[in-house]
Amino acid sequence: MPIKSSTNAQHARGEARHGAKYTAALRRRRTAEPAQALVLQFVTTDVTLPVHSIGAIAAAWAHAGLRVMITRMGEAHLRSVRRERLGGGQAVSPAAASPGTHSVELWRHERGREHGHLVECVYIDEPVQSLLGRVRGDFDIIVRIPPSLNTGWWRPHSTAQALLAISHTEDLPRLERRLRAGDSGRVPREVPLHPRQSAALLRERHLQAFYDCEDMPYQYNMPVHGLICCGPGDARAADPDFFDAVSADMDASHVPLLGWITAPKKLHTGHLPERDVLRDPVFLCPYTATALSTLTALQIAPRPRS
Repeated sequence: MPIKSSTNAQHARGEARHGAKYTAALRRRRTAEPAQALVLQFVTTDVTLPVHSIGAIAAAWAHAGLRVMITRMGEAHLRSVRRERLGGGQAVSPAAASPGTHSVELWRHERGREHGHLVECVYIDEPVQSLLGRVRGDFDIIVRIPPSLNTGWWRPHSTAQALLAISHTEDLPRLERRLRAGDSGRVPREVPLHPRQSAALLRERHLQAFYDCEDMPYQYNMPVHGLICCGPGDARAADPDFFDAVSADMDASHVPLLGWITAPKKLHTGHLPERDVLRDPVFLCPYTATALSTLTALQIAPRPRS
């Protein structure tokens, strides 16, 4: 049997037997332990899958001084996994790509990786648990995204430690259509929604699918840390008081509205932005406020750039 490595508590007890104070030794051990990256996953019910916006948010984190990795399964490995899940005998050999794990540096601070760093990592035949265990000490955040535009691959994965919901929506729910009796029969009538009703509809539309037993093979008990909306226009500009009231109700429900990104739907593709685009502060401007609010929700502090 493999020998288990000693834990911080075991080391602290050993020091205590030689006269040191246990609590001080334990605190010292934990402080000396290298920080491990938070494994984050975005979840969505939207078939357009805003990978483009996720890449921009990750780039904004890197510009804030964090070391960020975006990781996904290679398409060849994806075909192999699908074949195994369908019971088709032997897995398909990943002939379209060389085996191993391939990383591409998308952006880094001019002073070095420790001042902000963004990497895309595509793993071909390496188990994701092995990959995460190998690189978690080198990054602050690891973002897992699916390999294809299939919504089934956007369901929470067991390796994720935190979830953020992201979705495209034209606007906040503001009106409800009801039928009422008229001279020519039942006619539709639009009734304004209360902000609490709007917030409830927002949660139902963009979160309910992840906890629906009929849609999913099993339920997930991991909480969603917040919702990010992407739309073609600024939802707050139309009625700031209504937007703020909806946001307050989302906060009270423990699923805060972390941001509203103004971006056209044509950008919601399965591809990350180009490297030159990710380096442009003007491009990142609409995403920066949302990126910083997500760091607050995840209890991660941005690093000051020196």
